[in-house]
Parts: sequence; structure tokens; C-alpha cells
Amino acid sequence: MVAAATRIILNLFNVQIKRAFVASIVQICFTFEYAAGMPRHYDLDRMRLLRELAHRGTMTAVADALAFSRSAVSQQLAQLEREVGVPLLEKDGRRVRLTPEGLLVAESADRIVAELEELRARIRCTQGSVRGRLRVASMQTVTLGLLPDILSVMRASYPDLEIVTVQAEPDVALSGLLVEDFDLVITESYPQWPVIYPPGVHTEKIQTERMHVASIADGAGGARRATLAEFSECRWAMEPEGTPAREWAMNMCRAAGFIPIIGLETADMVSQAHYAARGEVVAFLPELLWRVVDLKVELTDVDPDACRELHLTTRIGSELDPAISAFRDLLLHPERVRHQFGQ
Repeated sequence: MVAAATRIILNLFNVQIKRAFVASIVQICFTFEYAAGMPRHYDLDRMRLLRELAHRGTMTAVADALAFSRSAVSQQLAQLEREVGVPLLEKDGRRVRLTPEGLLVAESADRIVAELEELRARIRCTQGSVRGRLRVASMQTVTLGLLPDILSVMRASYPDLEIVTVQAEPDVALSGLLVEDFDLVITESYPQWPVIYPPGVHTEKIQTERMHVASIADGAGGARRATLAEFSECRWAMEPEGTPAREWAMNMCRAAGFIPIIGLETADMVSQAHYAARGEVVAFLPELLWRVVDLKVELTDVDPDACRELHLTTRIGSELDPAISAFRDLLLHPERVRHQFGQ
């Protein structure tokens, strides 16, 4: 009993010693900072400038996005370096890049911005209304086939909310989301070719839709084809190289035993559909497209795995914002949109 009590007292004593030691080290560090002329805080606006540079890549891009002069951006980042006390940037040819310490500061700025984003969203939730400005970026097929009805419902329900829609490919949209050019983006993902989302975003699946091979209508181009291999001699429409849609389509064709002959390269799926209707090419096209394109084409379901997923992506913390929540609710529950239109 006495031995146990003694051990407890010694443990408590050791804890107190450790706490005192840590406090002493912290005090020494603060004293050293003051002696070296280093401030104890870093300017958040300058940290955000460094974060912008990490995401946008060049001083010029940062200056253009924020309506600053390039020299103003450079001066502010130089001041941040003095505050931190170590180099944050280094020359890389005619450009600059972040040093390891610069990357640490930019990552910290990311976390701080996410915290502020969540704080703003929570404050807006307490105001009991949906207002302000919502910037939405999406691909062509979503912009044409999915958003118009949602926008009509949103504007009728929330007249104090301004909504700006931008058509942008997923890579551009995600980059813009990180630097707050957009508040919400809709991207696509394909089987075996998923999108690698950057840190700092929250994403969820909206829906899965079939991808059919579109070709000239039956009767104008010979016997109807039933398998992907039967399209091996056709010219194909493909999205640009390096895009997930292109890589997925090429992989599908290779798995069917052929390398497709490219007759049209464009991210514009409406153009692909028109070329397919004229018999110039065949193309993998999503179901969503046919809500807005009325062309006489043959649609062939060549594989049960031929599909794409649509994803809703926001910055972490912002998903609580009332405007984003309302928009998300309509995307995830399209029956509510149909109900508004009596469908």
C-alpha cells in the first residue's frame, strides 16, 4: 500500500518535472526569437499568398488572379521570409519554387484556410438564409444536361443567392477549387482510371451513368454491331491525350483487342455526337448527353463496366455552407428537381 502510494507520488513528480522542462524550452525559444529579431507571429495574408503560389505555380499567375502587381506579390513574400526567418523560395530557371520550409508554410496555410472556411460556413448557418455568391464549375455534359433545372430551382428558392456557372474540364476545375476560384465542382471518374483528388477537398459520388458507343444510325451504316471488337475498323472520336476519359477509352479498346484509329480529338462531346451521327466516327458518349442532343444515332451497350461516375467536390470545411448544402441536396436527390417541374 505504501509502496503503491510512493510510486504514484513519484510519477506525479516526474510529470511535473517534464512539464516544467517543456515550458522552459518554449520560453528559451521565445527568448531566442526576440533576441534574433524574429516576430512571434506570421501574417496570414502573406501566408495565403505563398499558398496561392504553391497552387498556381508562378508569381504572374498569382498577381493576375488577385489583381496585384507582380512586384507587390514578390515584396509581400519577401516580408514573409523575414518573418519566418528562413528562405521560402528559390530560383528555378526563370521561375521560383518553394523550398522545403516554404512548402511547410503553404501546407499550414492550407489547414488555416480550411478552418476559416468551416468557421464562415458555420456562421452562415446561424443566419437562417441562403445568400451570397456560389461559383460552380462543371464539364460540358453536366453543364448542359444536369445543371439548368437545378439552377432554376435554386434561383426560385433562394432569390438572394447569386450563382455563377463555369464550364471547365476536371483538372482546371479542381485547381480553381483549391484557390477559391470555385466553391463547388463536378468531375468525372472512370473504372480503373479514378481521379486522384488533391489534399484539402471533400468529394462524394452523385451518380453513375452508362457509356455507350454512338455510331451512325442502323440502316445507314450496315449491320448493327453488338461488341466493342466489331468497331475495331472504325475511326474514333476521343478526348485529348492525358485525360481520364481518353485513357479509359483507350484501355477499353485495347482490352477488346485493338488500337483505335483516331479520327477526331476533342473534349466537346456534342461535336463528337454530331460526327458520329454523320458516320465520320464512333465514340464513347454518356447517357446524360442525350438529354440535350437530339440526333439519330445507334447506341451500343458494349460492356457492363462501360460507365462513368459523377462526383461533387468542395473544399474541406465549406460543405457546411447553406448554399453549397442546398445545391448538393438537389444534385443527390434529382427527384426533388423533377417534382418542381411536375415531372
